[in-house]
Amino acid sequence: MIIGLSTYNPDRDFLNSLARAGIDCVELSLPGMDYADFLRLLGPKIVATHISDYDFVNERHWLPGEGKIDWRALMDGLDAIGYAGAFTYELGFKGDPRTVARSRDLTPEDIVRNAREIEARHPLTVIGGGGLPNLPM
Repeated sequence: MIIGLSTYNPDRDFLNSLARAGIDCVELSLPGMDYADFLRLLGPKIVATHISDYDFVNERHWLPGEGKIDWRALMDGLDAIGYAGAFTYELGFKGDPRTVARSRDLTPEDIVRNAREIEARHPLTVIGGGGLPNLPM
């Protein structure tokens, strides 16, 4: 069984007890712990990853680059633990105009380009103005 770590803020003992885990990038830390520390704690237990960005306030499920996640640091942390699992994008093609400023809807090509940019540690292309910070859903 794979336990998905999403909308749950587990403690270190719980994380240490897991055999395998899936992680969600918008919920990827414990208080006082950065990405690298969290990823090192789980290490090879991580077998799946949900990819999306947000404003550190609400789960937005924006395209990476539209929010505040440090994608270079996150990817460096995943590389450091030897992560070779799946990256599943968890976002909508249509942006909610109340929370994200996009000049158009996303396309499959945008997702592929974004994945390549993240993997290569290149600057991320943003469609329009990106996330509108700290707005309620």
